[in-house]
Amino acid sequence: MFKGRIRVYLEPILDKPPFIGAATIYFPEKPDLRLKFTGLTRLANPTMINTFVHKKILEAMGMLLIKPKALCIPLDLNYKTEELNYTRTMNIFRIYVLEAEGFRSEDFRTETLSSYVAISSAKQKARTSVANNSLNPTWHQAFEMAFNDIPEQEIEFRLFNDRLIKGELLGSCRISVKELKKHTNLDMWLPLDNVAPARLHIRSQRLRLVTDRAELRKVMSGFLFSGCLGSGRRLLLFASWHLFVFSQVLVGNHMSRPIQMKEFSSALLSVHVSKGKDLKLPTGNRMPTTLTEIHVGKMREQTLYSPLCIQTPDPVWKETFSFLMKDPRMEKVELVVKDNYHGSLGSISVPISRLLEARNLTITDWYELCPSEHRGAILVKLELWILVPPNGETQKAKVPSSQQPQCKDVNKRRAGPRLLVKRKLISTHYKPRRFPTAATGATEEPEQRRESNGPATFKGQLIRAARLICRACTPRR
Repeated sequence: MFKGRIRVYLEPILDKPPFIGAATIYFPEKPDLRLKFTGLTRLANPTMINTFVHKKILEAMGMLLIKPKALCIPLDLNYKTEELNYTRTMNIFRIYVLEAEGFRSEDFRTETLSSYVAISSAKQKARTSVANNSLNPTWHQAFEMAFNDIPEQEIEFRLFNDRLIKGELLGSCRISVKELKKHTNLDMWLPLDNVAPARLHIRSQRLRLVTDRAELRKVMSGFLFSGCLGSGRRLLLFASWHLFVFSQVLVGNHMSRPIQMKEFSSALLSVHVSKGKDLKLPTGNRMPTTLTEIHVGKMREQTLYSPLCIQTPDPVWKETFSFLMKDPRMEKVELVVKDNYHGSLGSISVPISRLLEARNLTITDWYELCPSEHRGAILVKLELWILVPPNGETQKAKVPSSQQPQCKDVNKRRAGPRLLVKRKLISTHYKPRRFPTAATGATEEPEQRRESNGPATFKGQLIRAARLICRACTPRR
């Protein structure tokens, strides 16, 4: 049995028959699929077969029909479906997961709450580091997410308590991509379900896509500075590693604040594989059934088999793929044409730096397949977009007063970690010596020496740990 909800968009509207340019079809969510086996399949393990077949069917549908994928069928022969942003990734966001607050001390113990956030949307998944032992966890981590213009897309944030085997779900919240597209900079608190009055603090930036090669130098120069800053932090952490190990034993580390080191992307590459011509197999007279694989760094995509690609030397694919890249000057795109039975028929390789010299950072051309003997050619359109962060002010979204945290004690800043080493008690029969002063002859109490915990920071922890190690290693007289 097959059950699900399907959407059909008929656009754009034309002024001549058939009056509609294309029909876009997709499933907003995964359909419910129930399989019933008959015959010899009953002799095998039905649970294992059902799980395997169910997974493969949904994977095949997910590559074509399940959001964010969509099937665009042209109704007008002259209309180009690649112009629709349903098939193109043109919305790039940087999502910052900052902190959470509002967890009541009556519901959670500080020592047992080590939380992290899992982010998922449009087949994109990411998660933060674990903030240990804190009712007000902080992460300050950023992630990049890409979307097309298909409606009803959302980003889901799920807060978990870190466990040994599987994380315990504490709460979740969502925000629509449509809301993020309205603002270039957005700062807001999202209330968490089932853990009121807890809430999550996020920030989003919508990047501008430009075709000015001069912007790439500005973006890369900003990344160079942040990379040097990140390297300095790594060097500091590496140099103080051994001391940090001892400090973890001697000092209670009640909160960890992970530092975001991941480098952002600087450009978006769009690859439109249009069609091929004169494709031939190396042996035999059989017509090829082909697809095209696209490789950019470690990322890989491929076209689908369609009726226009089966047993023909002139296949038609008309599919578009997008790739985020950190440094387009050092990357290249490789396209491999494969036959369904024979394997690879040939490949092409295009350096991305060639796009930086092209007009509007776009190249549309026929490329001959390698090796040297003639195996045919494919028509490919390459577009490069520079990702520029917005310069405007951050807009703060208002949260209703009913969603504000009511527990005031958990919103206060927690004190820094304290030493776990017991101090030696001074015996009661010991009396400090009194020294007469020169002018009045009165006695003066000696100042009692006390340990200073120092600032409640990582540097203060290292200083206190170093003092304790030195005292433990110094021989007693």
